[in-house]
Amino acid sequence: MQKPLFKTVFFTFYIALFSLLSCSDDKEDDSPSGDERAKQTIETNIQDGTWKVTRFVDSGNDETSDFDGYNFTFGSDGKL
Repeated sequence: MQKPLFKTVFFTFYIALFSLLSCSDDKEDDSPSGDERAKQTIETNIQDGTWKVTRFVDSGNDETSDFDGYNFTFGSDGKL
C-alpha cells in the first residue's frame, strides 16, 4: 500500500514542478524603459510653448541677463 501512495505523491509533485517550470513571463513588453520614457516626456514637453532662460550661472557668475529678450521654441524635429 505504501508504494502506490509514494508513486501518486511523486507523480503529483513531478507534474506540479513541471507545470511551474514551464511557465514563463512571455509578455511582449514594448513599453520604453524608465530612461527612454523620461526622454520621450522631455521631448514632448519641450515642444509645448515658448521657453526663456530664467537663470544661468557659469563658473559662479550670473549671466542670466545675457539672454534677456530671447525666447526659444523647439520644433518637433528637436531643432531650435
